Amino acid sequence: MTDSSDQSIQSKLNELLDEVDESGDHSVKPECSKQDVAHPVSMFFGFTLVGMICLGIGYWVGSSTTKMLQSPNPPSRDQLISAQQGWRAEGSGVFYRWCRGECHAPRLYGGGVSQVFEVQCVDRPCGDISMRFNVLNAKGQPIDEPIVLNEKGLQGEHRRFIIESQNPDAVSIELSDFKARARV
Repeated sequence: MTDSSDQSIQSKLNELLDEVDESGDHSVKPECSKQDVAHPVSMFFGFTLVGMICLGIGYWVGSSTTKMLQSPNPPSRDQLISAQQGWRAEGSGVFYRWCRGECHAPRLYGGGVSQVFEVQCVDRPCGDISMRFNVLNAKGQPIDEPIVLNEKGLQGEHRRFIIESQNPDAVSIELSDFKARARV
């Protein structure tokens, strides 16, 4: 029984194959056109052109970066210090700022304000340091007389000053004038 079923399946398959072969016209073979042959060549030259452009741009960027890094005028130590950590420069080698989180100003009871001010004498002695501070209320208006400090600073010295006002209306203190004059 398996032989007869196998033969019937085989005959049906042969009939289907014959039908498929008869429906297709295999006498006309496709010819390769010049356009089909030229397409891979044009793609090759296109990719080569794009690669050369990318290589040129990479070379230009690399040489520009190298020139910038080898600049004859690198930033000075003063410029680096002032750019980092909020220091402002006065003269050559003297920097100042309001102290940040590492400073602990004393707490004033009964009102008032206190802040820590830093001066750093990097490349030269600070000499006579003159600082003038205004005490401000909540509206930003000056109250009281300005606070004036006159101190001295040596080369390489880092000084911290506590500026305080015990006026109960005082909210903040601002620097209005800073001078450092060294006698050289």
